Amino acid sequence: GQAASQDFGSVGVMTDASSYKGDKENTIALQSDSAKGNLAPASKRMLSEGGRALAGAPAGSLAASISYECYSVVTSGGKTVGQLVGDCVIFSPAVALDGSLELCLAKTSTVPVNPAFNEPTMSLK
Repeated sequence: GQAASQDFGSVGVMTDASSYKGDKENTIALQSDSAKGNLAPASKRMLSEGGRALAGAPAGSLAASISYECYSVVTSGGKTVGQLVGDCVIFSPAVALDGSLELCLAKTSTVPVNPAFNEPTMSLK
């Protein structure tokens, strides 16, 4: 394999020689999966019913309609352990990878953040 990097604005992908060792090209498809589509069920209801506005959030923005509790959808063992801070991405390599790669996702500045969740990390859906 060979090292490569690609920046798509809110998503960046970097591979190294060990990421894929095959002799044919491996295409990695990335598809946006918006935070709005991954919110807690109660927040989806709030969005359709108008919800409440947050102070300081731009009018018409997703954050203007909901609070950080609605983004708190990351669970482990039945407990909420984190929240979304930006859009998700569907990552689909054409051929399975042999090693690791670096995937960078942008935070959305208008998403209200729960101060209880202070350790940034990535999660699988």
